[in-house]
Amino acid sequence: MKNNKEITNRDLAESIEDLARMTQKGFVEMKEYIDKRFETVDKRFETVDKRFEKIEKKLNKMDDKLDKKANDVDVFSLRHRVEDLELKASWGK
Repeated sequence: MKNNKEITNRDLAESIEDLARMTQKGFVEMKEYIDKRFETVDKRFETVDKRFEKIEKKLNKMDDKLDKKANDVDVFSLRHRVEDLELKASWGK
């Protein structure tokens, strides 16, 4: 069957406008969806950043404690060596 209805310029213009509106609506909906997803991702990154900051602070404290402990061990070792040398030196008298 053939459709004998003629398509006028006005019909064509209305169809193009309808298509443009549908396309615009699709882009607006997609933008809203993408914006919501980015908000979610941003919030998750903020949470991860806060966790990394806490970890970094803890690591810095541990590093400070290890530096102090290493210094204490060095002092203990040197004290022990000096005491050994003093003992050895006193035996020779």
